[in-house]
Amino acid sequence: MIGKSHCFTWFYFVFILSILFFLALVVIGIDDTTLLAAEEDVIINPKISSRCDELIKTRDNRIMLKQKAVSLSQRIEKLKQQVPINKKTLVKKLEYISNRVSQQIQLMNLQAKNLEEDIVRRGCPGISL
Repeated sequence: MIGKSHCFTWFYFVFILSILFFLALVVIGIDDTTLLAAEEDVIINPKISSRCDELIKTRDNRIMLKQKAVSLSQRIEKLKQQVPINKKTLVKKLEYISNRVSQQIQLMNLQAKNLEEDIVRRGCPGISL
């Protein structure tokens, strides 16, 4: 069993050690905000954040292209409705273009989904998909 004098000595030792630690922090000039900032710097790696930024920019570009393709598809459908029935070659060309655009839209959907999975796999911080 530990005696009272031994416990008292440990208490003084821990007390003096904590005072020295806080005095060292005051002398160096470190406050709570710099300690928190140092912890944040350790967590965020610039290489990871730059890769994540690049993936997010690529994803945003793909989504923008997909939206443009969808609007193009809608314009083609309007044109198909306005084309006279007797212009069969024009109707066939518009149907061909419409099919190609719809295939591209499906491809863009798959690419955007793959990019989102890459973003999640890489562990990008602060991402909302």
